[in-house]
Amino acid sequence: MGYMKNWGKTHKLSIESFDHKKGTLDLIEKIPAFKSVIKEGVERYIQSCFPGATPESFEKIFNNCYVHGTWITQLDNDDYAHKHHHMPSQISGVYYHSVPKEGEGGEIYFDTPVTGQFSSGTTAGFGFPQAVMRPEEGMMILFPSFLEHGVRTYSGDHPRISLSFNLEESSSSNPHKIPLF
Repeated sequence: MGYMKNWGKTHKLSIESFDHKKGTLDLIEKIPAFKSVIKEGVERYIQSCFPGATPESFEKIFNNCYVHGTWITQLDNDDYAHKHHHMPSQISGVYYHSVPKEGEGGEIYFDTPVTGQFSSGTTAGFGFPQAVMRPEEGMMILFPSFLEHGVRTYSGDHPRISLSFNLEESSSSNPHKIPLF
């Protein structure tokens, strides 16, 4: 694995997994337990977003939910992930496979999507609020793909490894996707 070109000192990736023509979805097909974990998490996530929806509505949503990108991220000492988003996907997620207990940093953070909220003259010095989460091994985080997020600098002697994915609805024109349900 190497650093992504033009990203600077940021996270190392399974670069081939970003290219839909080079087996990007192999992680889902080769690791059935990974697909099962994603499916269960997405079910809970969607149900929490639409608490009053009917079973028929959920079935329609689930039947139109596709995985269209997966990748592995390895954070070594002093690596981080720059702030970014995953548009035009609808749901993005990360599953933490290996989080060394002796490592420090490496928290994922999410910035508020409400720009200008804290830019008045009296509050300009406070900056934008962030939600920060410290990953734990076996944890999965799902979030709307439009949310800008990044990973704080990781310090540790052993790599932190995560598996990430993007989900989209079936109406997308992307031919490289597999059904989640």
